[in-house]
Amino acid sequence: MNIFTKLLLAFVIFLSGCGKSPQKVNDEKIEEYQTYYDIVNKTQKFKDSSENFNIALEMSQIPDGTYRYAIVVDDAKIAMYDVVMIAVENNTPYDDADKMMPSLGIFEDSCSLIPGQVNTSQGYAKGLAMSGECSEDGVDLEILVQYKNAKRTKETREFFSYHLNTEGYEYKKAEKE
Repeated sequence: MNIFTKLLLAFVIFLSGCGKSPQKVNDEKIEEYQTYYDIVNKTQKFKDSSENFNIALEMSQIPDGTYRYAIVVDDAKIAMYDVVMIAVENNTPYDDADKMMPSLGIFEDSCSLIPGQVNTSQGYAKGLAMSGECSEDGVDLEILVQYKNAKRTKETREFFSYHLNTEGYEYKKAEKE
């Protein structure tokens, strides 16, 4: 079973007690995932850092010869509610992707980052991480970090672009060509 199939199966089991049918919920979540994915692919301007939080990346080789990478957002400087994150590898169009890209806050319950507060039972995390795998020591990542203010009346999206390998990461580009 590939990761996409496992993910869908897990959500069918998890959401079986919800009011909506599991298939309808899954379809809605897949559509939401695709919407965020397409937003990243259509974005033209990227940043290398944020004034509102820290973002860090790391890659390591795993025993089977592939590479695993992690993207961590932490040290929030402002209240960040209902955080959604997604990363797209190598600017791959949605229809050409042969795997699920790393995401957070789409298929799972929402999490928030509040300066100086950690309470996982209420959804306040110290930091958030997502990870992915690739076959080569090097990947270009375009990342969306979206969050809302405390009243949930304003939504902020920040976009980042990095080249990552086992040596580290660097800001890739300010704009797509």
